[in-house]
Amino acid sequence: TTARKRRAPGTSAPRPTSMPLTLTRAVARKPLMLCQVDDRHLALEGDTGAVGRLTVADDGVTVDIKGRQYGGRIYPGPTCMIATLGPSEAKVVGMTNEVCVLDLQRDVMGELGGIITGDADGEEVGDEDAEAAEDRAKLTRKAPKISTK
Repeated sequence: TTARKRRAPGTSAPRPTSMPLTLTRAVARKPLMLCQVDDRHLALEGDTGAVGRLTVADDGVTVDIKGRQYGGRIYPGPTCMIATLGPSEAKVVGMTNEVCVLDLQRDVMGELGGIITGDADGEEVGDEDAEAAEDRAKLTRKAPKISTK
């Protein structure tokens, strides 16, 4: 018998209602940490590469993402699988049975308190009064330009 097929949203090709789920030994042995972060200010849309730092200690885990530091402990939890869905099969890309609930501990960038605007030459400064900006400008000298001609 053939499985009934439904159309995938936004496509004209039908998607099977049942497909094989594959798991490799490499994935089964790969360490994975599932973190729960309840922070509406955490935004990683469009970010790639290094976005933070993970620190593991005897008393817990600290995750620093864009200057926002979250802390928590790792607890046993339900088995969670992360799978990619292809047109004809699903592949498990990670699984874990632990969860780390992270709470905001410190917002380093927020503690700076000011908004700095301007260009690389320091022509424009925000969040300072005009007199302080003038005094700072008098003390700052520009580096000489070096020609390679």
